[in-house]
Amino acid sequence: MALLAPPLALAANEVAIDAKVLTNAKVERNGKNVGTVQRVMVNPTTGRIDHLQILMTEGQQRVISVPWGGVKVFQDNGGNMTVSLTNRAASEASPSASPSLVVTTPKPASDVLTAQQRLKDRGYYSGPVDGVIGPNTEAAVRAFQRDVRLTVTGVLDPPTLRALVNDTARGGAPVSATDIRSAQQQLKDRGYYSGPVDGVLGPATEASLRAYQRDRGLKVTGRLDSSTIRSLFS
Repeated sequence: MALLAPPLALAANEVAIDAKVLTNAKVERNGKNVGTVQRVMVNPTTGRIDHLQILMTEGQQRVISVPWGGVKVFQDNGGNMTVSLTNRAASEASPSASPSLVVTTPKPASDVLTAQQRLKDRGYYSGPVDGVIGPNTEAAVRAFQRDVRLTVTGVLDPPTLRALVNDTARGGAPVSATDIRSAQQQLKDRGYYSGPVDGVLGPATEASLRAYQRDRGLKVTGRLDSSTIRSLFS
């Protein structure tokens, strides 16, 4: 989980930045003042700045979370910091594009782990499955949201989590709850699964699918793909 930055944190270029100076820095978009930095968040593992929480005062007032890669930082001769939103971050942060974008309650690590694995399985994410919502995870979530026509926020909101959990085999049709229940019963009968037969493709079902796929020499995806279905019901 990202934490409030210590007095000094590393930027992507290994330059140490004073978080106290960056906090409350004004935020610009195309040269116009649109908000202020509220918090600087860092990855506790790497010590690198992860993202900024910015109070947007342009249009509807709200707090947004912007990955560090979505900003540029400038310092004047007096030592004052200014944060400039890149074009992509600016478009996603504009009131017309995302009027309801807010910082939500942090997701449980289990939700983040599941989402990262699903995004990795679908080719959106190549980083570690570590339960940390960093810039790479947020970028993967944005790409997934664009592809499935959800509001692009980079946040693991309920619609995004539902879309990720309702697993779809790449290039195939969505897997129905009936198919999932049948697969869960097959996995239970074979000793791979001990959870409820509820038609929900959650972390426990996914883990049992991975174990089954490994034992059968199938591609280990944790998805109920066509080859796994054929193997389970053959």
